[in-house]
Amino acid sequence: LGAGLEAERRRGGGEGSMSRASEELGAAQQEPPSKRARRGQSSRAVPGRDGVPETSPSVNLTQPLPGHNEGNSRYRYAMVCSSNINRSLEAHVVLKNSDFHVSSFGCGSQVRLPGPRGARCFDFGTPYASIVETLEQESHSFYSRIGVLNLAKRAAATKPAPERWQDLPTARLGQTNVIICFETRLYEIVVNDVLQRTPEDFSPVHIICMDTKDTTRDAVQQGKDVLGLCRQIEEVDLTQEMPVESMASANKGKIQYLMTHV
Repeated sequence: LGAGLEAERRRGGGEGSMSRASEELGAAQQEPPSKRARRGQSSRAVPGRDGVPETSPSVNLTQPLPGHNEGNSRYRYAMVCSSNINRSLEAHVVLKNSDFHVSSFGCGSQVRLPGPRGARCFDFGTPYASIVETLEQESHSFYSRIGVLNLAKRAAATKPAPERWQDLPTARLGQTNVIICFETRLYEIVVNDVLQRTPEDFSPVHIICMDTKDTTRDAVQQGKDVLGLCRQIEEVDLTQEMPVESMASANKGKIQYLMTHV
């Protein structure tokens, strides 16, 4: 980590790239939903990139277990990916099954899934059950064959609808202790968003990036690593900076990290 970690810890570090990422995202979000949908459905997005997860029917997604609706963890966690349907949802389910206080979000412009002619897009807030119904009506065989229906049905069994990070009220953000992002670009968007907000309670919040390929196979593996990391976090005092160097070593990966206040 070294100098890279120190740069991330400085409040102003990386603001140029974060601002550019935020501006690009904002421009997309200002388009009318109908225009975004038409563009998304016709674009040749590459699964595993471009905010579109690479799915596989052979991957055993972690399923939510009954009787784990109320967390009892010491801290509250938020998982963030692009569409709130693959990486953040997998981590959400893994932590929920282990009785953590957890929520999940996407910070892309729309929920993007692999489709027969490019990305199949839905607006954030569209109930997962409606997404499942739409996909089944459009092409049950296609979406089943590539594993997208499994992904959407698991999401519907976990929470009502995909949530967009940028719509999260600051008061609710202030109740979150740890934010884990699954891609450097998304980490920069979240950090930029948090730093631009006016603090309300000046509560400490810790933002972590665990870069993960947007595939269902990688998401399942990363879910296990996230659980291990969060168990470590439960043992530390979050009024101070985390010992992320030792945590990164234990999880065999590089962790980007920033502590700030909201």
